[in-house]
Amino acid sequence: MTYKKLFITQPQIRGTLLIASAAILITALSGCVSPSAGATSSAETRRDMPNIMWIGDSIVENEAPALDAALTAAGAHFIDQSEVGGGTVVDSGGIMSEITQDVWHTLSGAIKKTKPDTIVYQITTYDWGTPEQQKAGYQRLADETASAGADLVIVSMPPIVIDDFYAPHVAEMATASDSARSVAEGSEGKVTFLDASSLWGTDGAAKRAQRGADGIHACQQASASFAAWFMTEFAKVSNLEPAAPKTWAIGKWTSAETYAKFDCPTAGK
Repeated sequence: MTYKKLFITQPQIRGTLLIASAAILITALSGCVSPSAGATSSAETRRDMPNIMWIGDSIVENEAPALDAALTAAGAHFIDQSEVGGGTVVDSGGIMSEITQDVWHTLSGAIKKTKPDTIVYQITTYDWGTPEQQKAGYQRLADETASAGADLVIVSMPPIVIDDFYAPHVAEMATASDSARSVAEGSEGKVTFLDASSLWGTDGAAKRAQRGADGIHACQQASASFAAWFMTEFAKVSNLEPAAPKTWAIGKWTSAETYAKFDCPTAGK
């Protein structure tokens, strides 16, 4: 696949991110989850088992194991539709047109097959192009989602350390969140935009951003932090009540193969 070739051209960047102990992690995450008194009960939510589709690039792939665990604990069914080295719905021309066409083909088939109740798209590091091209991509996603009878949530991407690969696209990446927010604001409530800078900050090199050794991807602790944050924010726009982090923050997901690709600590070692 062309997008896999695109992915492996990214240079590795020095850095370390050590996973915290399980006890510290759960304590930190517990403060992120505050179910509202009026939320649907866990029993009611589990009977419904809403389908949540998660789409985006390899950053999304690394966040998926923790989000899967958190959503499953809350009584939802997780559908991982992440794309390594691609995943973008924004057609910015050139080689990206080929990648985007492939993404749309795969995504359309997955939507028809799995019938998601909510589609969650995290802005990718490949959402290049002009604001108009970005808005066109997000609007198409909104239209496709609405046609499937689902809700759309767009999440801003985390800050990353800019390397030679991304340097030519910094200005384009900087407008993606505003473009997505614009689509959400004009959707009459059909699209929700979540700004994750409240979790990550805006500096990819800062400790708060919790980037892994390459300065781009997340390791287990960062993925768990994101999952806890997302569940809290998602609860505000859905009837899905977050489960306590202690029910999902430790488990087999921490040994997911995706983490080994980015020099993340191996769970239990």
